[in-house]
Amino acid sequence: MANALKTGGRLLALPLALALGAPGAEAQSAAQFYKGKTILVIVGASAGGSYDTVARMMARNMQRHVPGKPNMIVQNRPGASSRVAANWLYNAGPRDGTVIGSFSQTLGLAQVLGQRGVQYDAAKFQWIGTPIQPVSVMVARRDSGIRNLLDTRDKELVVGATSTTGANFIYPALANYLFDTKLKIVIGYKGATQVDLALERGEVGARGSATWSDIKNTRSHWVSDKLIHVLVQNSLKKHKDLPDVPRFVDLAKDPDKRAVLELMGKVASIGRPMLTNRGVPADRIKALRAAFGATMKDPKFLADATQVKVEVNPMGGEEIQTLVAEILATPEKVIGMTNAALARNATQCRQFTNPKYCRSKKKKKKKKKKAS
Repeated sequence: MANALKTGGRLLALPLALALGAPGAEAQSAAQFYKGKTILVIVGASAGGSYDTVARMMARNMQRHVPGKPNMIVQNRPGASSRVAANWLYNAGPRDGTVIGSFSQTLGLAQVLGQRGVQYDAAKFQWIGTPIQPVSVMVARRDSGIRNLLDTRDKELVVGATSTTGANFIYPALANYLFDTKLKIVIGYKGATQVDLALERGEVGARGSATWSDIKNTRSHWVSDKLIHVLVQNSLKKHKDLPDVPRFVDLAKDPDKRAVLELMGKVASIGRPMLTNRGVPADRIKALRAAFGATMKDPKFLADATQVKVEVNPMGGEEIQTLVAEILATPEKVIGMTNAALARNATQCRQFTNPKYCRSKKKKKKKKKKAS
């Protein structure tokens, strides 16, 4: 079926009207189309986080550079690492360029690993660009005695994490599987802030993943007071502040292990991406990508980024499109190794620490029996 997507053994039918697009769309120029319209920017994460901050910064600056100068408004639709919002856009959203998604960098990874809830094809989204390529780091308390990641092959280190789908679980889980490290991963903290506080209390010895720029901006005392030591950075390129800290991939000598970590580096480099739906006319994609490029050079945007403490390091839509295609073409052996690493067990927060710092267990609702 041309208008169906096979996902998880099911065929998801797509409305014919969506597949066809708007009548006469190709006849209009991008400027004519966007004049007087509003572009909805959907953030697949909750308000207040880095995805939300970057999306709102982009919306208030990029609208000046889109032909026709449409208004741009932001709406949060969190859920399942952006899968809820991505599924909606792919299957029910308009295909005319009036909706832009600001979704998780892990959309392609979730698809290639065969994770639940994926009802989209990341390769068919049309990627516009990312204004940042944040470098993720694993950090340990200095008083832990751990100076590099491979030290943990001989000494256990407790790592705080939120859930098994977050990067703060994924990277230490990969280290345990690939390098036989002894990272005890404690999951279930209410959020990243609670993990940070657990590190400061000395309850855990490490944070599995944190953005280096966020540490400098929101936990600067970790650096100034020499609370932490950076063990490894997960990125395709090293951060300029950390020239002597190895990349995760640098630790792998075996080609298959290296391929797993190269996959994770590609995912990380996608940053905080913006994309739109399949089927959007080519001239509008060109216009949106050009608007993104112009925004990256706009002095007002750069001043705004400085104000909200965002480190601008852009990547264009064409390059992201290529990266996503490479992620989806990951060999089966590498997929298997990655899934095997992520299937490992972790200690529950409530069993490890004061329950007030942990997520509450969801109570199952009892179904009422219908009266016969």
